[in-house]
Amino acid sequence: MSEPAEVVSREQLLAGLGGRRTSTLLFAIESRVAYLARRAADATTPAVCDDLVEARERGLLAALAVSREVPASVRVQDLERFAGALAHIVPADAATRADLARRLAAKYPARESDVRGLRAALGVGDVDVAEALKIRHGLSPAQLWADRIGWRERVRWAQARFVARLDHLSPFWTSFGLTLTQTVGAGVLALPIALSGVGALAGVVLIVLLGAVNVVTVAKIAESLTRTGPVRWGGAYLGQVVGRYLGSAARMVVSVAMVAIAVVALLAYYVGFSSVLDAATGVPAPGWALVLFVVTAGFVWRGRLDATVASALLVGSLNVVILLVLSGLAFADLDPANLTIGSAGQSFDPTLAAAAFGVVLLAFFGHTSVANCARVVLRREPGGRSLLRGALAGMVTAAALYSVWTLAVTGAVASAQLADETGTALEPLAEATGPVVLVVGSVFVVLAMGMAAVHFSLGLHFQACELIRGDGRAARLAAIAPLVAVFAVAEGLLVTNRESFTGSLSAAGTLAVPLIAGVVPVLLFASARRRGDGVPEPAAGWLANRLLSAAVYAVFVLALLAHAAVIWTSPVARVSAAAAAVIALALTAHVLRTDAMRPLLSVELRRDRDQARYRLRVMASGERATVPVIADDHDSLPPDRRGAVDLPRRTRIVTVDLAAEGIDQLRLWTHEVDTVGESEPLAVQLSVDSAAGQSTTRRVQGERLMPLPDGSRLTIELPEGQRDERSRDD
Repeated sequence: MSEPAEVVSREQLLAGLGGRRTSTLLFAIESRVAYLARRAADATTPAVCDDLVEARERGLLAALAVSREVPASVRVQDLERFAGALAHIVPADAATRADLARRLAAKYPARESDVRGLRAALGVGDVDVAEALKIRHGLSPAQLWADRIGWRERVRWAQARFVARLDHLSPFWTSFGLTLTQTVGAGVLALPIALSGVGALAGVVLIVLLGAVNVVTVAKIAESLTRTGPVRWGGAYLGQVVGRYLGSAARMVVSVAMVAIAVVALLAYYVGFSSVLDAATGVPAPGWALVLFVVTAGFVWRGRLDATVASALLVGSLNVVILLVLSGLAFADLDPANLTIGSAGQSFDPTLAAAAFGVVLLAFFGHTSVANCARVVLRREPGGRSLLRGALAGMVTAAALYSVWTLAVTGAVASAQLADETGTALEPLAEATGPVVLVVGSVFVVLAMGMAAVHFSLGLHFQACELIRGDGRAARLAAIAPLVAVFAVAEGLLVTNRESFTGSLSAAGTLAVPLIAGVVPVLLFASARRRGDGVPEPAAGWLANRLLSAAVYAVFVLALLAHAAVIWTSPVARVSAAAAAVIALALTAHVLRTDAMRPLLSVELRRDRDQARYRLRVMASGERATVPVIADDHDSLPPDRRGAVDLPRRTRIVTVDLAAEGIDQLRLWTHEVDTVGESEPLAVQLSVDSAAGQSTTRRVQGERLMPLPDGSRLTIELPEGQRDERSRDD
């Protein structure tokens, strides 16, 4: 007979099981942090890249679901930054916590003082965990961490602390900062040129008037986003919100308009970037255009898109400071005679006057940045007060900055010299005030135009990939064709001296911005007021004024018609303006024919994972609905000031009586929210009983739009596993 096999001891067996469990937990933590880090890196992405970011997030989640390796790099700084999101992953068992702490500390060396949040999430300071750590690994909690780290890690920790400070700005200052810094961009360099044809003072009046109109539309977008639950809980982008309320046709119009802006703006940035650096260095403009193309193509090929809140605030703030410095240099050489029409033999220029509307409108195009603000701000202040006030303050500050900049440049440079400029306003300003303008202005151009060119190129590349629908190398090469085409056109214009930085931006501002920043916000606001998931606190009643909405809508549509009929003289330009006006009117008619303005009853069932508690909220026609909500055998539960009802623990069945509401359409949204506000669909059993005695039962998960019979009563059976978990928590 053979020798008996060696029996595995209980300790060895438990150690093996514990090791596998620790590895699984470590993977779950790294996966969660990788996803959150990816979301943070795309927090302020331009709207043209929304689809790209959505696809990247879906791809990361899919890769995590089928892999045992994290497909994105995770650093210890990321673990510390998102330590608050790990509470539901880390188990209560002291031994497992000790093993997990040991594995994390070995894989991600750090000083004890740098990982306070991570230590708290792991419970390393707890007595039972410290004891388990001593017994199992012979270490004290302090011995887990490194005494020294290299200089690169010290730099990374310094960067992480700086980012943390920006991330923890108050909601108002976050909204204000992002709106201002993402509105003020390279387009400001065309303002003095476009407004030189109408005169500095009249130009400032135009800035103030169009600024006031844009303040209204930005406020409408801010309130619409506040009324949309998936923005707060799911981080929905502006395109998703437009599709949710106005339908796929409206979302398509927004996407096409954003692509048009990206193409024209990218063409203008090639011209502006190369012309400024040509004047600053003497290297011919076509060479600088080639440099910009190579850089952007490199980013596109790598697929990198990092647009964090911190980077947006930092770069945007630096751009604002540079613009103020340039304004100060211009004011030092101001000639009051230049501020009026007729100076230096210059009279009213209808060509430049026609460009003024589009350039000013594009300069105020910060509406998509409000959506980025909302995804960050509403998680900290759901009522939306700071989002609205911060966005409005940002737009007003932008108008003041534009006015100062316009007065400074047009006062320092003669109108005739500005009118003849095909590049940016920096070149004639440098001739009037000195070469230091080109030195400082080059930094602005590289930051503002360079980063915007990278983002626009990535967005256009992804749109081309979507059309080609290929994943291979050949498909990616083919999808670069639009970028090559834009670059080729820019090079051709530069070589033949036919470029116009101001003219390109004016075309984009006149044709595309009225749709995204004028027509869509008015329609979106009207729909959100009838079909929203929440109510701002406090709601801005003046925004709902119908005369104000009609006036704002008319400004943009009539402007398109005026350009088609009177202002523009080129047949192609006139046809383009007429087509944009037709699209605006056709989109409005389409939206009015659909359910977009139809009152909706919204029922949200949310489980807060950190509190292990369900909340239910009912909205009717965009307002809080006071309806009987019964949990099991309890009496009707009262809602709080936000219209939400906290369900008692161990609730099994929730009944909502909707008999008195008189609305025939229901949106049910069932989801679970973790500690950092990330939402996941939650499956429940739903029964709808009508007054006619008909009953329908179905399993629903996430968001579902369905008809609602008269006199309906909803019965929602909560997931058994969730009830068991709450019982264990008790």
